[in-house]
Amino acid sequence: MNNKKRKILFLEQYAKLTGGQRVLLTLVEDLKSDYDICVLIPEEGIFSENLKRLKIKYTTFPIGYYSLGRKTFLDILSYSLRLPYLVYKLKRLIRSESVDLVYANAARTFIWSTIACHITKTPLIWHVHSIFDKGIVRALCIFFAKRGIVKKIIVVSKAVKKPLKGLVEKIEILYNAIDTTVYFPPNKANAEPLIAMVGALMEWKGIDDFIRAAKTVSSKYPGAKFTIVGDVLYDKEGQKYKEQLRKLVDKLNLNNNLLFTGYREDIAQIMREVDIFILASRRPDPCPTSLLQAMASGAAVIATNFGGPAEIIDDGKDGLLYTAGDHNVLAEKILFLLDNPQARIDISRKACQKIRDDFNQVFYLRKVRTVIEAGLEI
Repeated sequence: MNNKKRKILFLEQYAKLTGGQRVLLTLVEDLKSDYDICVLIPEEGIFSENLKRLKIKYTTFPIGYYSLGRKTFLDILSYSLRLPYLVYKLKRLIRSESVDLVYANAARTFIWSTIACHITKTPLIWHVHSIFDKGIVRALCIFFAKRGIVKKIIVVSKAVKKPLKGLVEKIEILYNAIDTTVYFPPNKANAEPLIAMVGALMEWKGIDDFIRAAKTVSSKYPGAKFTIVGDVLYDKEGQKYKEQLRKLVDKLNLNNNLLFTGYREDIAQIMREVDIFILASRRPDPCPTSLLQAMASGAAVIATNFGGPAEIIDDGKDGLLYTAGDHNVLAEKILFLLDNPQARIDISRKACQKIRDDFNQVFYLRKVRTVIEAGLEI
């Protein structure tokens, strides 16, 4: 009897940890007892340190640098020139390692993994954490997603699914989920309210809106504390934005009220200290895990009113929504929650219950396993 484990190769585009990478870590940890797992990452970093901790095998694979957000002509050109090399390297890896299934967890891996898997006849699953709403990137993704070797496409929200026309039969919506044994409400409240953002420091995340709202709120609640947890994903373009944020804090005289923590591993502990959590994204956020973590941890959440958050939050019941880019309205929402502590408590309790009922990690992992098992049987 052959008891050899089936081999799954996971592809990831970032060396640091943000929402999509944390989802992948949870998934490979769950699968490692039943499958031979290997993760392909661009370079050593925080992500590889976590893989080592979990005793997950990985290999580095220089996929190249591309700007975050909207892609420039130079990004497309650079990607196109590197494409043959990436296909060749992945094809060799699949064959040398006798890979049974490839799981592409990152948009920047979709095209070359599809070509390599087509050549090697290896079934491929896409896990889409991005919204391809327009442009050449969307057109290319749809074209390659239609290839027969792409067996299933997991999308993290309806907002992600909507632009992917003609792929209904392949698509399965699986919202991100949270381990409620790790993320749960605290036993006591803070003496002074703590309002926080958690995530990568990127311009489209609206962090400057959060800072401007903090100025308005601190005028009425001088004891309120504001925290920005996270760091840049790429030093090349992120450090300039990070410096702009620090200068804005200086300009608004918020240094005594607002703290930049940088990257932190103890997110669960931090979330239990947060009273109000803000997601200020100026573009639709697909399905932010930080929002789910905050809701599970007993924070009252305020988020922009499109993308995944608008699908997750029932406005006025288990969270508040506002129009992206309007820091004045954001400040009003924060002040409402501070002025009405009972409303804040009611919203946070309903949010916490929603996560336990509808975004439970146990059920999520079962569903992903079902997708993987189907891909291996094809």
